[in-house]
Amino acid sequence: MNLHKVISTKAQEMLTARQLEDTAVRAFLESISEYCEAAEEEKNEAEAALVKAKMVAEHSAKAKSNFLSVMSHEIRSPLNAIIGFIHLLSSEEYLPEQEEYIHAINVSSANLLSLINDILDFSRIDEGRIEFNATRFDLRDLVEKIKVSNSFAANERGNELSVVYGSDLPGFVKCDEVRLTQILNNLVSNAVKFTHRGKVTIEVTKLGETLHTQMIHFVVRDTGIGIASQSQDRIFERFTQANSDIDRRYGGSGLGLAIVKKLLQMQGSDIHLESELGNGSVFSFSLAVQKDHQQELASEHFLEEVHVDLTGIHILLVEDMPFNQMMANAILKQWNASVDIADNGRVAVDLCRQKKYDLVLMDLQMPVMDGFAATRVIRYDLGLKSLPIVAMTANALASDREACLAVGMNDHVGKPFDLNDLVRVLRRQARWEVAPVVQAPTDLMLSVDVMQAAAGAGVDLVVALLR
Repeated sequence: MNLHKVISTKAQEMLTARQLEDTAVRAFLESISEYCEAAEEEKNEAEAALVKAKMVAEHSAKAKSNFLSVMSHEIRSPLNAIIGFIHLLSSEEYLPEQEEYIHAINVSSANLLSLINDILDFSRIDEGRIEFNATRFDLRDLVEKIKVSNSFAANERGNELSVVYGSDLPGFVKCDEVRLTQILNNLVSNAVKFTHRGKVTIEVTKLGETLHTQMIHFVVRDTGIGIASQSQDRIFERFTQANSDIDRRYGGSGLGLAIVKKLLQMQGSDIHLESELGNGSVFSFSLAVQKDHQQELASEHFLEEVHVDLTGIHILLVEDMPFNQMMANAILKQWNASVDIADNGRVAVDLCRQKKYDLVLMDLQMPVMDGFAATRVIRYDLGLKSLPIVAMTANALASDREACLAVGMNDHVGKPFDLNDLVRVLRRQARWEVAPVVQAPTDLMLSVDVMQAAAGAGVDLVVALLR
């Protein structure tokens, strides 16, 4: 074969191969480029989807919060009137056979309020919106109030309700009094409900202490129906009873113990259970509380006869619901206050422009002009910067309180309001002189349920706390 031809052929083959390689390389590079572009597009789409999902989740959470706030308002507003009128009926004369009816309405409304509070509390816990505020209080006094508030139900079921204190238990401590009350009250009320003609005992002892804290151990022991071993873990889950028969026989939302467990875990503690079906239950937990180094003053909850005259105090009640107007007006009139009523925020603004008031009790959700807008006008257009304005509303979420303070309100009391809470708010905001007459202390003690304690002459007892 001609050498020149051989070389030429080989060269042509090499050139063809090189061209094929170049083509393959170009195709590979093009495919890589297309892949990178597709990947970048997918990345951008994924990021956009993530942003959208986040926005949807935030919108959903906000919608849920708004829904709970609205539902709280819609349910609590009529409940406020029911509880308030029951208080007023209890302070009037009634036939002996009517006492049972009044008691039934009172218990039923209290159960409904407890259910509403449980649902709202669990929602706040789920969203991480629970805050703990340490306040100074008398530990024995707190436990005694819980005992008193559960005594009626215990007596109805033929139960003996008692308290045992450790010998070295401190008097005043610092922790979240409201949440501790909620935890203990849930445990004690459960023990009373599931025990019949038996014993319920609250035990409070000190386990130990450091320089600044003390470990307090709480036990709620009952001789009730008990809990089967296979059901003991389940009862701390939301909406869960030990079995369906308990739900039918005893009722309840199945949220109380779940809330107790969550609240304790958020404070670095936990709930423990020992129980046997038919042989009662023992719930226990330990909680670290701050030491109180102030001088331990005598408890203010032990009073006898007091009288306060609020004659001359002018209060503007801003409320759109007629029944709530009647109820709040009746209570304030019992305290001898002078009361004007505004059906909405615009009427309230006009009245504040015409008259001088010592206090405004302001509802939030009203037609024509709501409480937020009315407060802004009173504060900034009318220039009444020092007039105490207290939100009295069925909105119960922490964000509602923050919103009230942000527009210039001084304080917040929820509906249905506990008279004790209302009195505490009035006491904080009072700009007038109140002259109480207090007799010698006795063993009378205010219950957690001030609606019952305020019956009859008890109204004067609650009013005395305004001092």
